[in-house]
Amino acid sequence: MPESRSEPSRIDPSLTISAAWTQILLRAFEALGLSTRPLCEAVGLDYATAMDSDARVPRDLVGRLWMVATDETGDRMLGLHAGENVQFVANNLPVHLLMSSRTLEEGLARGFQFQRLLAHGEVASLHEINRGTIEIRFRRIGGALSVTPHEIEFMMAMFTRFCQEITRGDFQPEQVLFEHPFRGNLEEYSRVFGCNALFSEPHNALVMSAETMRRPLAHHSQAEYQQLEAVAESLVSRVSSTGLIHEVSNRIRDRLSNGTCDVDTIASLMALSSRTLQRRLNEEGTSFRALLETTRQSVALECFERGLDVEETSRRAGFSNPRAFARAVRRWNESY
Repeated sequence: MPESRSEPSRIDPSLTISAAWTQILLRAFEALGLSTRPLCEAVGLDYATAMDSDARVPRDLVGRLWMVATDETGDRMLGLHAGENVQFVANNLPVHLLMSSRTLEEGLARGFQFQRLLAHGEVASLHEINRGTIEIRFRRIGGALSVTPHEIEFMMAMFTRFCQEITRGDFQPEQVLFEHPFRGNLEEYSRVFGCNALFSEPHNALVMSAETMRRPLAHHSQAEYQQLEAVAESLVSRVSSTGLIHEVSNRIRDRLSNGTCDVDTIASLMALSSRTLQRRLNEEGTSFRALLETTRQSVALECFERGLDVEETSRRAGFSNPRAFARAVRRWNESY
C-alpha cells in the first residue's frame, strides 16, 4: 500500500504504549487469519515482550505492524475489520476502572486521566457539545511514523465494540466522524458502527446521546473503583515521569548536531511553553540544562567509542567548535 512506502524507517523510542494494547491488536489480526509472530519479527518487535502485559513498546513499532499487515492482506479497510473482530478481554487497569464506574460518562471522564497506562499520550477525550450530545474524540499522536487511518478506524471500532460489551448492547453512536478522506465502502462503516459516517471532519469522534452515556453500568462498584484508582495514580505517575525525561532527552539528541537546541525550541516541539516544560522537569527532580548536559556527554562518549575525531565529536554533541567542546570535557571531568 502506498501509505506504508513513504514512511521513514527510524522510530521514536520516547513514545511508548502498553504491550496490553499491542496484545489487543495482535488478537484482532489473528481473528483475521494473520500469523502474528512473523509480523512481530518483520518489524523488529520482540514477541515475548509483546505478550508481557506489564511491558511497554515503542508506538512506532505498532505503526510498522499496521504497515506490514496492510501489505500482507491488501485490505483497504483493515482497521475497520480488525476493530470489529476484537475479542473482549479485561487485561488492563483502565478497563477495570471503566467497568466499575457508575456510568459510562463518569468512567470515561475519570478513566481517560489514566490512559497513558495504555497509550502514548492524551489520545481520547470527552466533549459535551450540548445538553443532549457528547463526543468521544480520538487524537492522532504520531512519532517518527504518522498514525494511519487504519489505526484510527481500528481504535474507534474497537472502542465501540468494547462499550457495547460493558453496556450489554446499550451503546450506539448517532454518528461517527473521521478526519481522513473517504477511503472505502460507506455500507461497511454503517454495518460496523450502526450509523452514518462522515469524512474530512475537523476531528475523529463518536457522537453519542448524553442519555445513553449516563445510564448506569451493571458492574458498578465504588469501593473497587477507589482501590483501582489509587493503583492507577501511582502507575501513571511513574509512566509520565519516565516518558517526559526520555522524550526531552531524545528530542535534544535529535537536534544537537543540526538545529537549534534550546529550551524554547524543544518545548515548542512538544507543544508546551518553555515555562511549563521547565516546571514539569523540576517536578521530576531535573532541569532542561541538566538533561542537555547529560545528553551531550552521552553523545560524546558514543562518538569516542566509535573512534570519531574531536572535530566530528564536538559537532555531533552540539558544540560550536572543538575549543568549546574541550572546555565542556574539562568541566565534566572536574564534576567526577
